[in-house]
Amino acid sequence: MFADQLGRVPRLLRYTSVAVLGAGIFLIFFGGLRVGVTYDEPLHVQRFNNYVETGWYLGDGQVIEGEPVEGMRQQYVYAPVTMTLLHGLGVVTGVEDVGTASATEDAYAVRHLGIGMISLLGLWAVAATTRLILRGWDWGVLAAAVLVAVPLWTGHSMFNVKDVSVATGYALVTLGLALIARRERAARRLVRFGGPGTLAIGVILCLGTRPGMWTGVAAGCAVLIGYRCIRRTEQGLAATLREDGWRYRDIAVGLLLALAALVAVYPQVFGSPVTALVRSALSSANFFSVQAPWTFIPTRVAFQMPLLILTFVAIGTVVAGRSILVAGRQPDPQHQRLVLVFAQMVTLPLVAIVHGASLYGDLRQVLFAAPATAIVATLGVARLVTVVRDRAEKDRTGPPLVTAIACAAITLPFVDQALAFPYGYTAYNPMASVAGLSVLGDYYRASGREIVPELPVTGRIVCTPEEDENDRALRAAHLDGWVDCRDPASSPIAAFMGDRGARGGELAADEFWAVTFDIRGSVPKNCIEVSTVSRRLVFRRLNLASLSRCTLPFPKLAAETVVIDGDSDRGFQLPDLGWNAFGVDGTTDGVGFKGGPATMTFSFAPWLRDAPLMLRLTATREFDTTVRFGGVVVSSTWSDSGPPVLDIAVPVELVARAVRGPLTLELSPKVPNARGAKVLALAVEPAA
Repeated sequence: MFADQLGRVPRLLRYTSVAVLGAGIFLIFFGGLRVGVTYDEPLHVQRFNNYVETGWYLGDGQVIEGEPVEGMRQQYVYAPVTMTLLHGLGVVTGVEDVGTASATEDAYAVRHLGIGMISLLGLWAVAATTRLILRGWDWGVLAAAVLVAVPLWTGHSMFNVKDVSVATGYALVTLGLALIARRERAARRLVRFGGPGTLAIGVILCLGTRPGMWTGVAAGCAVLIGYRCIRRTEQGLAATLREDGWRYRDIAVGLLLALAALVAVYPQVFGSPVTALVRSALSSANFFSVQAPWTFIPTRVAFQMPLLILTFVAIGTVVAGRSILVAGRQPDPQHQRLVLVFAQMVTLPLVAIVHGASLYGDLRQVLFAAPATAIVATLGVARLVTVVRDRAEKDRTGPPLVTAIACAAITLPFVDQALAFPYGYTAYNPMASVAGLSVLGDYYRASGREIVPELPVTGRIVCTPEEDENDRALRAAHLDGWVDCRDPASSPIAAFMGDRGARGGELAADEFWAVTFDIRGSVPKNCIEVSTVSRRLVFRRLNLASLSRCTLPFPKLAAETVVIDGDSDRGFQLPDLGWNAFGVDGTTDGVGFKGGPATMTFSFAPWLRDAPLMLRLTATREFDTTVRFGGVVVSSTWSDSGPPVLDIAVPVELVARAVRGPLTLELSPKVPNARGAKVLALAVEPAA
């Protein structure tokens, strides 16, 4: 293998890689303090607190009376190891009390630093694995520098409570197996125990965050064992298996240690390992019932990965593949380690492409392939360095040219993400601009922190509002449903509300503020843009977030039934604060209670003014609630027959007020009595 004649990394490239790696680590930790709160983070605060209380790592409304709601499968998608580690850091630093994850600015900052530490562990795993393959720590440093040059890695290392841990865990699994792939059983104690120990830590971190990643761990173990078994030896297969007995023992020890730790942390799921294996694989692959087209991963790789790094990945793939084929059935440890790296890089992405897995947004769900990709890119650099060194006497321009290209491969994308700081994860390569690709803006909403100083003290705030068929912004949010964006349960701005600038003035009753992150160059027709957050990159301007002032008249109801579901624009406008978005029970029909009070604001058509009316709310089941209309307590009863219907009596004086202008219907349900209940429709009928 060419590593035998490789030598050291060229001096300029060595210095550049050290500089990029150091600067990348600085950006990760400093960015963790400067970046805002992303959508997933408050939800995992919810999950951790529910895990402490019920034993299930699920969100609010997903556990009723100590058990997951019927049909719930997210308990097999996420697990609490990462949040437990981050909570421990929060307790040690004094920003959280034992057993309670906090949604304060300081708690998020400490969690971000903890994620940076996990990312640092991933960088070390990449460097160590590369050192085993190319036999030099300077090549390991280059591989780590390649990884921090990938904007998705460095950007997500500032905040991502899920995918960075999974990627780091997977990288540790590969490193552990690479140590076990050594030539001789006898080795220094650090190496002997390092194999199973690193494997165990990697599995705990990887599966303890996303249980479905066991498929990747299994692929790595199977690749190593299978590759060992196909070796051509004079002793025969039985003798070969006996010779490798210590390897199988180390793998088994690592996996059993990991299983014991996972059962101790999350017995509700890992206490039944076989069930966990089956359901986690199926639940992760079909999350949200969204099936991505087979082109999802290839196109995003082409537009989001730095182009020069992709070029070196292609070279490394060809070179390593040829070396593996030449070795055939007589591979040395280096070839076995190469196969392990390729298993991490391509196995699960290929499965996702063939299966049509639930992928959306960008590549962060396959971030686990990034560490291996950085190693393969380094192999490509190493191969070119070897070739030009061999020809240096005939062509003296080759070595400096390759060195310059390799330096550019890691510095150019790093400069681009530094310009976007701390939102480097939004970066796309120049091909996206050439192709005229419409990018997502700040899909994770971390830039909301920069909008906060522009926010007024009063008025409803909707983050990324839905739009109707007339391109008007609605009071319902794409991700938060009918919940004000200040609600810390899922808010990107709640932790920073002390920084508000009290600008904008008072709002009329039918006005609201809209904070938009998925910017595509236009403002909804019923909104006026007030402020924006953007960055100037090398090839384009990156629009991240905007604040707008929007107007939307409240609905006017006649004597008809309005269905509340994902297809009804009229029904979609009715619910207001205090409701969950669609999907509480896995459907898009109706709205569930956030915890109350829940409101709907509307007026009556003029021809209804002269008689008392009955508002009829169709629900999935009965619940206890106090009902107010226009601030006045009104009587309500559940009907005796048919589906559960709450009959609300509206006296004629309130009818007259509601004809003159919008009034608010307020339900104050008793929680947890109302958990799991959903309102499906609202009808206006003459009183009997």
